[in-house]
Amino acid sequence: MDRRRFLAGSIATLGAAAAWQAPGSGAQPVVAGVQQVPLTALRRLIIERSDPLSGRCRYVADTGKQMIANPTFLARRGDRVNAVIENKLPQPTTVHFHGLLLAEAQDGAGFENIAPGAQKSINFEIRNRGALYWFHAHPHGFTAEQVYSGLAGLLVVADDDDD
Repeated sequence: MDRRRFLAGSIATLGAAAAWQAPGSGAQPVVAGVQQVPLTALRRLIIERSDPLSGRCRYVADTGKQMIANPTFLARRGDRVNAVIENKLPQPTTVHFHGLLLAEAQDGAGFENIAPGAQKSINFEIRNRGALYWFHAHPHGFTAEQVYSGLAGLLVVADDDDD
């Protein structure tokens, strides 16, 4: 995938997220082709190669009831996240929740990589205002490669102001 297609796909994803409406607004979220997952339902976030030949990677959300590839997460301010990140890549990785107010140990900003085959527990509260955030791989030395391979997704946070 070249940079132009990556950016076009990112813009399309952001446009789809913009069509999402806050929980409690009476409208059901309708985003074609996007699997939305309440962040509180997440039990395990698997990071894996989806195509070994092209090097494409993906996130898979395990809710205990279903496995959802490349999810868009939905949360409300005050929600708690208690999950495990499982690295099935042949290189270290992390998950950085870009823009969230988190303790460094939960942030995944490249300081504590998850080794290949290892797991890391995450447990935090969403303290941010309603907005569109994103999460992505952020391991030191591998960030660009992994994000370009597909390890990026959206997190939509709603709050009382949205209602």
